[in-house]
Amino acid sequence: EINDEEGNTFEEDKSIEELLANLGGFEVEAKEEEQKRTMQNMESDIEDSIQHQAEELRSELQNWRNRHWEENPYNEWSPRIQKEFQQWLRMYVEVLHPEEFEEG
Repeated sequence: EINDEEGNTFEEDKSIEELLANLGGFEVEAKEEEQKRTMQNMESDIEDSIQHQAEELRSELQNWRNRHWEENPYNEWSPRIQKEFQQWLRMYVEVLHPEEFEEG
């Protein structure tokens, strides 16, 4: 046993392998922490992307509403514009409720 200046006792007979194994444990912990931070960053990026997409969709929805209420009602839109709206609306619902469109 060895005592340091503060009176703490250390065992001198620990093998180099044991010491290296302990150091390796620190490396594993560091890698796990790095992976955890990476996953948290990815989740945050995904949440930001979803939030941004939702904001864009709300803006586009408002544009469709304005067209209906301020320009002319849906029933008076050309078939091409009605089809465009229907396609957009399907995409809108798929984004908001993807579970409704999952196969399986």
